[in-house]
Amino acid sequence: MSVVLIITWDGGGNVPPALGIAASLIARGHDVVILGHPRQSVAIAAVGAVPLAFSHTASWDPRIRRGSARFAGAYLALFTDRGVGTDTAEAIGRVHPDTILVDALLPAATDAAIASGRPTIVLVHTVFAAVSDMAHGPIGMVSAWKGFSMTRGLAAAHTLLITSPEALAVKAPPDNAVHVGPVFGPGVIVPREADATSRRVLVSLSTIHYADMPRVLQTIVDALRDLPLEAIVTTGPTIDPQSIRAASHVTVHRSIPHGEILPGIGLVIGHGGHGTATTALAAGVPLLVRTMSTRGDHRQVAAGVEHAGVGGRISHASAPARIGVDIEQALSDAPQRARARRLGETIRGVDGTALAVDIIERSVSAPA
Repeated sequence: MSVVLIITWDGGGNVPPALGIAASLIARGHDVVILGHPRQSVAIAAVGAVPLAFSHTASWDPRIRRGSARFAGAYLALFTDRGVGTDTAEAIGRVHPDTILVDALLPAATDAAIASGRPTIVLVHTVFAAVSDMAHGPIGMVSAWKGFSMTRGLAAAHTLLITSPEALAVKAPPDNAVHVGPVFGPGVIVPREADATSRRVLVSLSTIHYADMPRVLQTIVDALRDLPLEAIVTTGPTIDPQSIRAASHVTVHRSIPHGEILPGIGLVIGHGGHGTATTALAAGVPLLVRTMSTRGDHRQVAAGVEHAGVGGRISHASAPARIGVDIEQALSDAPQRARARRLGETIRGVDGTALAVDIIERSVSAPA
C-alpha cells in the first residue's frame, strides 16, 4: 500500500477533516504520517498515524487569549511561516510519501510539496471562497513576498479537496477542485435528521478564543431570557460556563457532542465556523450566524448559508431584543426549515470521507 504524508496545523475546524481522512486511509491499509504542531501528537497517534512535529516554526497555541490586532498578527505569522516549508521538505525526505495532503492555509508547505514532484492534494477544510479571499489578501501577499505564492500553489495542486457542501459555494471553484462534502472526523457522531417542529435552540461559538467572544455569548444568552423556548449553550474551552448568566430555561455546558443533541434542535446560533455549520446542516437545522472575525472563514460561511437559503446573520450591532426577534423569525420560517432539511438529506447521503480517500488513492498513480 501507499505512504501518505498529511501536513496540518493546530486549529479548530481544520483538524477533524485531516484526522478523519487519516483514519480512513489507515483502515484501507495505507501508512499515514502527519506533520503538525507538537501539541497535536497525542490526537494524531490516537487515529493510528505517525506524528511528526514542526521544529523550524514559532511556538503556537490557539487557546491563547489575544486582542484583535495580536490575533490577526499571530495567524498571519502562522500561515506565512517559512519554517513550515522547511519542515515539510525534511518530512518528505524522511518518509518518502507516495502522495501528500496539505492544509490549504499552509502555502509554504504546499510549495515544498509541489517542488518535491510528488502528487500534492490541498485540503480545503471550509468553503472555497474563504481560502480564495485569503489567497488574495494579506496571507497571499505576504506568502508571495516570501517566495511561496498561495495562489500559485492552489493552481498547481493536483486536486483541491473541498470538504464542504457544494450548496454553500457562492461561485464555481477552479477546475482542479472537487467538492466531497463534509468530513466530520474520527468518532464524531453524524447527526440524525432533526425534529422539524422543535423550538429548542443550540448556541455554540468557537473552540478558539476570539476577542470579545465572552461578551457576544452573554448578549445572545440575554436574548434568550424572555423567549418561550428551551436553549442549550456550549461555551468551549476558552469560556468558563460559570461566567455566563442564564435564565432557568437555558442550560450552559462547556461541551456536549453536537451530533448527540442536534436531532432535538430547531435552530443553531453559531459564529460561522465551518464545522459547527456543517454539523447543524447535516441534521437539517437552520442557522443564525454571528461572525467573530473578518480574517477567517466566518463571513464566507455566513454568505454560503444565506446563499443556500438555510439561515441568516445576526448583526454585530444587535442588542438582545433584536436578536430575540431574529431567533423567533428563524424558528417560524417554514420554507427555510424545509430547505435546511433537504440539504441535510443531501449531506447525510454522501460519504465525504470515502470520496476524499478515493481521490487520494487515485493520485498515487496519477502524474504529478
